[in-house]
Amino acid sequence: MHKPQATLPPLRRLRVITYRVTLDVPLQLVIKVSDLLRKRRKELGTRNGTRALTCYQQAVFILAWFRDRPGLSRLGQGFGISQATAYRYEDEGVEVLRALAPTLHDTLEKVAEQGLPYLILDGTLIASDRRADKKTSKKGTEIDKWYSGKAHHHAGLVQALTGPSGIPLWVSAALPGSTHDITAARQLVLPEARPYLKRSRSSPTPATKALAPESSCP
Repeated sequence: MHKPQATLPPLRRLRVITYRVTLDVPLQLVIKVSDLLRKRRKELGTRNGTRALTCYQQAVFILAWFRDRPGLSRLGQGFGISQATAYRYEDEGVEVLRALAPTLHDTLEKVAEQGLPYLILDGTLIASDRRADKKTSKKGTEIDKWYSGKAHHHAGLVQALTGPSGIPLWVSAALPGSTHDITAARQLVLPEARPYLKRSRSSPTPATKALAPESSCP
């Protein structure tokens, strides 16, 4: 006897679920970033109503990315913007904030005036998307320039100076993740820091385990 075949239910379109999250940053910080973006748009001659997000909304978007580091594509969807716009808004936000960052020279001058007993110089890896840049290793093989063998993923290496309280006073630009800490310190920090180390025994001393012999005061 022929048995009727079971019929499958019709396929349903995938429904995307949205939900609200709380951004735990001070309101004053959002307003500050919003003001910076408004100034930036004014410099560019951006007309009102031509952007997908207002300055305030873009500030929240940028701070949400800094706070939680979600995928930019998904974060952009939550704000109703495309992936391309999300990357563009993130880059713009980083740019306006970076313009406020002190230079290494200014930081060392301020530290010398404050008479801090020491500084801590340390490097850290910041995870990044995969980059196509290549370089030749010491062994003569071609490797990904931004791949960190230490962290086993693509990243950028930054150097940071912190005071005794642990608060960062200066952060460098990012170098490829394959760069060693000591190389980055010699390239980005020590040439500028040496004159300050020679002022007196009480001058702040950049110190890190890898750099202790290089940067100790006489």
